[in-house]
Order: sequence, then C-alpha cells, then structure tokens
Amino acid sequence: MPLSAVQAEYKLWCAKISSTDPSTEILKLFEYCDGTFFRAMNLLLKVMATLPVTTASVERSFSTMKRIKLYLVV
Repeated sequence: MPLSAVQAEYKLWCAKISSTDPSTEILKLFEYCDGTFFRAMNLLLKVMATLPVTTASVERSFSTMKRIKLYLVV
C-alpha cells in the first residue's frame, strides 16, 4: 500500500472517530475499525494492541539474572 493511500486512510479514520474520546483504549478503537475498509488502520491497531506498554518484563529478567549470578558467585 503506497504511503499516500495510508495517509488518506488515516485522515478518513480520524474523521470517523473524531466524536470519540481521545483517551479511548486501543481495543475499543479496534471495535470501530472495519477491516475491509480501513485495512492499514486495522493492522496498525493490531500492532499497537500487542506492543507492551512498559519494559517491566525486561527489567524483571535483568533483576533475576543478577540474583542468579550473585548466587553462583557466592
């Protein structure tokens, strides 16, 4: 899909959801998205819904590795 088509689809999408609350959750926006008409927006919303919000899982992994390394040294 060319970039201009995605931009045009984004403008149409913004016009469609302009009446909704800007703090609406991604999953609620996904309900409004018709996958046949807004293909690119549907894909972008799927990606946004699956991305982690924080890096807490990575930080926990490093913390656990630190404890294991400390245990192995002692």
